[in-house]
Amino acid sequence: MTVKTYAHTDKRLSDVYGRSFGWRMFDSRYLTPAVADFLGREKSAFLKLMASSGYEDVIEVGAGYGRYGRSVVEQGINYTGIDLITWLQEIGTWYADKAQLGKDAPVSYTLCNMSVVDIAGLFPAGKAERRTVVFFPFNCVGNLEYIGKILEELRELDLDFVCSVFNNTAATGASRAEYYAQCGLSELQTQTLSSSCCEITSAEGFESVGYNPLFLEQLFRRHGYVQASVEEIGTMGRLVHFRKDTDLPKASRREISPEISKYGAFSPDEVEACLAGQSVRAVYYLDWTSAVTDSGYDLTGLMPFSVVETSDWKAVRGQLAAQTESDIAPVCVIEAASADGKKRFYYPVRF
Repeated sequence: MTVKTYAHTDKRLSDVYGRSFGWRMFDSRYLTPAVADFLGREKSAFLKLMASSGYEDVIEVGAGYGRYGRSVVEQGINYTGIDLITWLQEIGTWYADKAQLGKDAPVSYTLCNMSVVDIAGLFPAGKAERRTVVFFPFNCVGNLEYIGKILEELRELDLDFVCSVFNNTAATGASRAEYYAQCGLSELQTQTLSSSCCEITSAEGFESVGYNPLFLEQLFRRHGYVQASVEEIGTMGRLVHFRKDTDLPKASRREISPEISKYGAFSPDEVEACLAGQSVRAVYYLDWTSAVTDSGYDLTGLMPFSVVETSDWKAVRGQLAAQTESDIAPVCVIEAASADGKKRFYYPVRF
């Protein structure tokens, strides 16, 4: 039996979102209508909550390229996005620079390559000095086997939590599976436990649960948090706000921080080795024009990747590299297929 540890889970998440099909969940072009509706409603509900709750700092978990960064900063709130995937954060840094986020403003914009279990490292004094909320968007909390341990370890920091979660109904499970399949995940398996969750797994190592509302509320309550508000996000899920309520005994701190897998962009030489014996099908990239004008980004917070279908990635890389200083993000993704034409790989590549 596999032991579920911080390192095990973080490595799995890094593999799924950094190298496998999971990166497509940051690309608005792969959204199904149901999930796009969910994310649009999530964004509206979260920003409404931030406007009325008086928080001064937001920490977004699984932020990728800083999905909520611009919206949070525009509300005059300090933003920190954390994620395991370095190449997505490179895109986020590029985007923040283009949008001038945190420049000449009273609020800050920061992206950090770290695990959620290391949030305590953001607070050298051992406690949040301003009103701070940790936000798990897009059912991110459902990807973690150790959410209870996170609550136990972080509760002395005086943080609140907001979770955007899928519910555990059969209809939502079917909508989720349709979306995951569209992103390229294979051999999807669904297990529903009405008392706790609906879990969906894939052959690539993807694991995600939609929690029973009562189970999630009781989980947070056991760790000293009270449910402050709940807002339905369409028919697929809820935005749940938890506030710290009681001072429970401090948790015993783990002795060793997890060894997270930090996938950054490949150099051209590394790409040559990766692509040996494979055929290139397409090159995916982000450009500034599509990032600021596409309606999907405005509504869901996700950026649309552009794509060039090609068998000559070197030529496309050369063409796009000339635009990196003005319009194109510094890294791209190559879609490749092995000799049998079935198994695909995605490599973040530096222009």
